[in-house]
Formats: sequence, structure tokens, C-alpha cells
Amino acid sequence: MTTPIKYEVRPAVDSDAKELCSLLRESFYQAFSKADGMSESLLHDYFNEMLIEPKLKDSIADPKHDYFVGAESEQSNKLGGMIQLRYPISDLAGTGTGKGKDDEQEKEDQKEEEKEDHKEVYLARLYLLPSSQGSGLASQLFNKAQNHAKSLGYNKIKLDVWDGNARGIAFYEKIGFVKLYENKVEEDRFKRTDWIMRKEI
Repeated sequence: MTTPIKYEVRPAVDSDAKELCSLLRESFYQAFSKADGMSESLLHDYFNEMLIEPKLKDSIADPKHDYFVGAESEQSNKLGGMIQLRYPISDLAGTGTGKGKDDEQEKEDQKEEEKEDHKEVYLARLYLLPSSQGSGLASQLFNKAQNHAKSLGYNKIKLDVWDGNARGIAFYEKIGFVKLYENKVEEDRFKRTDWIMRKEI
């Protein structure tokens, strides 16, 4: 009998970027490669624009985001899954975020954020390698992120999930997320319908 892999959940660090790239590419491909309108060309473009090591390093260092990874207990650099939180811009005043934006754009962003509940954090990504699915790692990652968000004063977590991701929807419903509404995404890369879900924590 194969011994189950044990994972330790910890904050991501700069040196995780390369492994994160591989993890995200493999898990994203598994999740979306068969979706209507998706093609190898679109996946290739997305991987080479968004899932590259320098971009992930920048994102890990950005105070608007927190990343947590599930690393194998025996090999701390071998990752089985990851979760990413994104914080409202207005909650980060004075932290140095928003570099490169002009004052008018900054004000517009601020206004948009003021329309939202500032106690709400966004779950931007939760991905596992196929080999890690069913191991309990998704729950470990989410619990770590949820507890971290609560420690920062947040009381809600919001996410969007593709309506064709039955496994993801089942997991989110199991841990207490409820569907708020559907959102049709018409971007060139991948036309789809997402469920917008939220959980109070």
C-alpha cells in the first residue's frame, strides 16, 4: 500500500516561484483544457503571459496578495497545491501599493473599493496537482488562508468559479460557500459562465 503524502502548509516564498509555475500550469491545464472554446493555442498564450516565474515572484512580493503552499513534509520544495488571497486596495493605504498608477486612476480604484464591504477578501486561486486531489490538502490550504484572513479582520471570503468545474463547486459548497449570482465572462481568451460565491468567516 502506498503511504499517503503528508503536506505542511506554509507561506510561499520567492524561491517557490518556479515550482508554482509548474503546479499552476499542470492543474490549470487539467481543469480547463476540455472547456468549450479553449484551445492549445489559448493555453499556450496564457501560460507564457501569466504563469511565468518573474510574474509570480512579483505577485508573491506584492502586499495585495498572500500565497500559501502545501509542501511535502519530506521535501519542502515539492509543492502539491497552492492558495492565493487578494486584498482590497483601500485596505492597503500607506503600504506602498499602487506604484505606477496616476493619481486619478488611484482615486477611481479607491472609489470602486469603497462600494464593496472592506471586510471581504477575494480568493483568487486554489489549485492542486492531480496527484494531491483527495488528500485533504485543499481543506488544509483553505483553513490556513481563512484563519489568516480572520486574523487580519476580514469576515467574508468571495470567489468566482467556472460553472463547468463541478469538483471545485462541490468543494466550495461543502466548506460553506453559497452562490450569489452567475457572471458571463466574454473575454477573448475563454468565454464562460462563472459562479460568484461567498462565505462568512
